[in-house]
Amino acid sequence: MTFFIVGAAGKYNKTVDSLIQKNGGRQNIQTVKMWALFGKPGFDTDEWGFFSPCTAPGGGFTTSIVGTGTRCNQYSSVSNDHVIDEISSSGGYMLSQCALPFASPGHLRGLVQQSMFQNILQKNPPNVFMSSFNEHIGGRQQSVYHSNTAFNMGLPNDPQKDNVWVDTYGVS
Repeated sequence: MTFFIVGAAGKYNKTVDSLIQKNGGRQNIQTVKMWALFGKPGFDTDEWGFFSPCTAPGGGFTTSIVGTGTRCNQYSSVSNDHVIDEISSSGGYMLSQCALPFASPGHLRGLVQQSMFQNILQKNPPNVFMSSFNEHIGGRQQSVYHSNTAFNMGLPNDPQKDNVWVDTYGVS
C-alpha cells in the first residue's frame, strides 16, 4: 500500500512517517512525500508532485500554452539519485483562484492534458500521478484580489460574484 504525506519543510514529521510505515507491526505501507503547487525544477528530495503548472519556455509558470508549440514541460519529481521518478498530469491547473480572469488555463478541450502527456511520453517516467481538484464541495470564498475584475468569470450580474470558486467550478 502507498500513503502520500506532506513533504514540505516544517510540515514533515519523521515519527509519524515511521508509524504509518510500521502500520501496527505489519510493515506493509510505503510512504511517499508529496508537494502540491509550484514545485521547482530539479526537485531532488524524492518527493512526488500532486500537480505542477505548465512552464513557459523561459522557465516561469504560465497561464497559457496556446500557440507556444511546445509541450507543457511541467516539473518532474526527481529521486535522490537524480533520476526522474514521477510526473503529474491533470486536466487543468491554477496559478491563483481558478474562477478569476486569467488565473487558470482550464482544460481547453483537452489541450492542457495533451500537452502534459507530450512531456510525460518524452521523459517516460516510471510513475505518472493523475490529479484533480478536490474542492467540489468547498463552496465560494473571498477573492484574494480586490479589484473590479476579481469576480467569477462569466457572472458579472451574480450578487455573489465577489465570492469565487476556488478550483474546479471555475474551470470551463
